[in-house]
Amino acid sequence: RQTAADVAVVIDALGLDPMLEPANRPGFHPGRTAEVSLAGRVIGHVGELTPASTRHFEIDGRVAVAELDLEPMLEAVPFPLATAPSIYPHVDFDLSFLVSKETSARALVDATSAAAIGLVESARVFDEFTGDTVGEGKKALAVRYRLRAHDRTLEQKEIGAVRDAMISAAAEVGGQLRGV
Repeated sequence: RQTAADVAVVIDALGLDPMLEPANRPGFHPGRTAEVSLAGRVIGHVGELTPASTRHFEIDGRVAVAELDLEPMLEAVPFPLATAPSIYPHVDFDLSFLVSKETSARALVDATSAAAIGLVESARVFDEFTGDTVGEGKKALAVRYRLRAHDRTLEQKEIGAVRDAMISAAAEVGGQLRGV
């Protein structure tokens, strides 16, 4: 059984940067389906099947499906270049932002990562929450960041300043740190 985290590992390993946009597709559940694009080219869809579709195939429960054209995915894989891993430790932390439902996770991650001035080794959205507690027309996006410098150990003071800059940068896309 694969999880979203497993898929994220494969995408990261291939060096891909797919975009997900809400979509409607026959057989897929409205509101639980996304169109997958790579370099501006639609390569498929991911989402949950409708109850009618699962009954047709005599499947009990909820089912997630991905329809992806692998050829464009493999074309986009760059020739691997070896880089020496940093000998310095990384720093992981999570931030949860409140944004408009129309704000894409990619826009938020791009804005906050740019504020870290080359220190973001990875950034991954691990939770999206909508509901009464976040407000009408809003969603909460939780992002796990990994920072690492290639030439030094990051100090607490520097990490705090980078974190503050990332929080400020979220405002560029209408984001606000959740719980503040």
